[in-house]
Amino acid sequence: MTQKERESQYEKKYRSTNQTAPSAGDLVIVESDKQAQLGRLRITAGESNTFTVEVRDHDGSNAQTVASFVGSDVDEGSFEEPVHEAGATKEYAIKISNAGSSSTNYAVNVRVDERTG
Repeated sequence: MTQKERESQYEKKYRSTNQTAPSAGDLVIVESDKQAQLGRLRITAGESNTFTVEVRDHDGSNAQTVASFVGSDVDEGSFEEPVHEAGATKEYAIKISNAGSSSTNYAVNVRVDERTG
């Protein structure tokens, strides 16, 4: 667990997307060259789906599912209790299992804390 007093040693990276009827697969990808943690994951969808978090190499190889959520609203993690911690030169990919319906909106917001010191 990351201690709050060390937060100044991390740089925050934010990524977000808003998509209507997304295809199954990647929604958001955040790359990191340094040690990083997925500090916060928020997903709001108009319908239930399965969302997975993968950690993999920058080229997409060696993927490993590290978390999975089912529903239409996901709000997980904090700096002190991240969704996952990864080593250097990895990327986080937030994925959906099934394609969204024709008019369903998906909003995904991700915060990755990357160690600077």
